[in-house]
Amino acid sequence: MRIINLSQFAELGIAALIVLHQNDGPMTCKQIARKVGKGTSAPYMSKVLQRLRKFDLVASVRGPRGGYRPAQPSSQVHAGQVIGAVDGPLDRLPSKGKQSRLDGMLARMTAQAHHHLQEHTIEFLAG
Repeated sequence: MRIINLSQFAELGIAALIVLHQNDGPMTCKQIARKVGKGTSAPYMSKVLQRLRKFDLVASVRGPRGGYRPAQPSSQVHAGQVIGAVDGPLDRLPSKGKQSRLDGMLARMTAQAHHHLQEHTIEFLAG
């Protein structure tokens, strides 16, 4: 049982960055999707990469040998950044009104998970 479930977009975003950091030169969406596996189509991977590009986590390279490449060193990109780029901010728990003890506990767990995700880089995850 997982306490935290990542969206498919988040898992693919992290996997795509790992693949890009493990390969030299730019890669096409099709190449990345094939390496990531999980039945991912090139058009779906393209959507993930577009979101990563919007947050400067990948860069697009034009031309016949173009594709995508990492925009930053893998030692500087944190898992939390990737998840935030593809899914939005992690700290979206409602905080209005009176909170129960369970709400407080879940808020603390979310904060701890967010902190943990900020400590682990793509370099670490690729290792």
